[in-house]
Amino acid sequence: MSVLSLCVEPHPVLRRKARPITAFTAEVKRLACDLIDTMYANDGVGLAAPQVGEDLQLFVANPSSERGRELIIANPILEAGRGRTGMVEGCLSVPNVWEKVRRAARVRMRGRDVTGAVVEIEADGLLAIVLQHEFDHLQGQLFIDHLSWFRRRRAQARMKSSASSSPSWQGPRRTHRASHEMPQRVVGYAYGKPAALSNTRSSGPRAAGPTAVPPRIRARPATLALVLRAAVGTLSPPARRW
Repeated sequence: MSVLSLCVEPHPVLRRKARPITAFTAEVKRLACDLIDTMYANDGVGLAAPQVGEDLQLFVANPSSERGRELIIANPILEAGRGRTGMVEGCLSVPNVWEKVRRAARVRMRGRDVTGAVVEIEADGLLAIVLQHEFDHLQGQLFIDHLSWFRRRRAQARMKSSASSSPSWQGPRRTHRASHEMPQRVVGYAYGKPAALSNTRSSGPRAAGPTAVPPRIRARPATLALVLRAAVGTLSPPARRW
């Protein structure tokens, strides 16, 4: 059992529709076990095969966080859900982004386990959200695709900021974690207060005309709008991602 490297947007495997599993071999079972290890190592509640570079229709999930209660679903079929609900979601493949997404409140899913046996699940609450989130991964979609244009652009800006300080994905890699190592926990993310906006006037005599506005803010009105929007409507991120 191993911990695999994660693919991060915009890696192309995340945007391809995954291939159905035709033979439930020992390799498929090993991949399922590795997905479970990787999910726990990153403090997630779900993980799909494309997120570790494998374009196969396979995902694991365990919103309960109790070991031994993991769901392993291959070749899932998501049937029409009932009702609508909204929940703040995050994703291990979309770092530093949390947004509220509206989905079906109750769903029914059919698929197969690692032995090829048919499984059928009816779920609501967090499990229903996780099932839909992971199913999206197998269709080449991310949770940010459900956002409005403005919120999607805001999410893309955060991803670019995160990518500039993180190493690029190097392909599937198995790393064995020592028994004494603790899983890395996801820390809460919050916008900083727009302190720069509170001191827009200079200490000297006030200039006349348009020069009274600091050049940085005058040249970047979109940035100012994003900062104000963030200060007013900050979302509290969930403790875990999937």
